[in-house]
Amino acid sequence: MRLFRWSTLLFLLAACEAPENEGAQEDTSTGLERTAKVDTTWLNNLYEVEVLGEFPTANKAPFKVMRARGCTECDANLAIYVYSPSDGPVGPEHEQVRYPYPGALIDPFEGDTLMRTRTFIGEIAPDVQGLWWHIEQFEAEGEWHASTFLITITGDTVQSRADGPTLAQMEAWTSGGRVRELSGLDQMAEP
Repeated sequence: MRLFRWSTLLFLLAACEAPENEGAQEDTSTGLERTAKVDTTWLNNLYEVEVLGEFPTANKAPFKVMRARGCTECDANLAIYVYSPSDGPVGPEHEQVRYPYPGALIDPFEGDTLMRTRTFIGEIAPDVQGLWWHIEQFEAEGEWHASTFLITITGDTVQSRADGPTLAQMEAWTSGGRVRELSGLDQMAEP
């Protein structure tokens, strides 16, 4: 079985094109805007874009939280991207950070599950909007190892760290409407 570490999933975005915006909906459970499609004036390097929410900033356009793919004719998985239109057009793959999309990561050769990820969006701490990941990774010793990772917006920048609330807190906050869990999708590990 091939094993992948969390660090291998913090890889870069790729070059593509997005469809035009056809309107927005507000998610009443979190107050975050969700749209099915995105304006192409700044998202010129992504495919299959879906806006999952947005985070306010201090002095620029809000950060969009998007599900997207970096290309259409490659092995890139769907991933989560956090980007503000104020930062200009999305650059090429090697300049962009992408985050793991929730669901299982499957070994394409053995069919074994390598990683299970759950992702929550919304108020991940009091008065703090962000994304939070719970990641279970299959280790070489044959055991599952759990870790957490979160990103927040501070002023006009994305901040990340490997800590935050517990899974039990996130699940409780989901039922209370503070956050919502993103639907998972099983994907094959990228070669």
